[in-house]
Amino acid sequence: GKRFDGSLLVAEPNPEAGAKGILDSWMQRLPALPVAAGDAIVIGDITNAQAYLSPDKTGVYTEYTVRVEEVLKHSSAAPIVTGGFVDAQREGGRVRFPSGRVQSYITHYQGVPITGRRYVLFLKRNAQADVFMLLTGYEQKDGQVHPLDGVDLQSEGATEIPQFAAYKGVDEAIFFKALRRALARPE
Repeated sequence: GKRFDGSLLVAEPNPEAGAKGILDSWMQRLPALPVAAGDAIVIGDITNAQAYLSPDKTGVYTEYTVRVEEVLKHSSAAPIVTGGFVDAQREGGRVRFPSGRVQSYITHYQGVPITGRRYVLFLKRNAQADVFMLLTGYEQKDGQVHPLDGVDLQSEGATEIPQFAAYKGVDEAIFFKALRRALARPE
C-alpha cells in the first residue's frame, strides 16, 4: 500500500457532500486492448475484493483476488498459473470514517469488478511492490463482453471513452478474435 501514500485523497467529507469522491482519470490514453502496456492477461472469476488505506492513511486502494481460468499472456518475471490465484490492485475503494460515514472513492471512468463475475483482465506488474495493477478488463456475460472501464452502464447517452465503448455488448467470439490479433502483433 505504500504506493498510495501521499495521495491526500482520503478525508472525511462535509456531511452534505455526496457519497462518492472522484479521483483523476488516465483512461483516455489507454488502448481498449492494452496488450503491450500489460504484463499479464488472464481470464478468471473475482473471488474477493477488499479495500485498504495506504500506510499513511491518505490513499485508498482495493485488492481483487482472481481465480485464474486461463492465462493469455504473462512474463517470466511474474508467472501466473492456470487454476491458481492472482491479486490485482486498483486505486479507489470504500472508507468507513470514525463518525460511521462511508465514502466511496472512484477514479473517473473506471469501473469496479464484482465478486463472483468472470472477466478478461489486463494486468501491469509493479516491480517495486511485486504486485499487479488492474489496467482494465471486460466482463464476460451471456456470450457478450462488457467493458469494465470507459462506459456508463447505468445511463444511456452518457459520455464514454470511444475505444472502450466500441466493445460494449460485443459478441465474445468477435472480442477474442480482436484480442488474438492484438496478441499476435503487440504495439
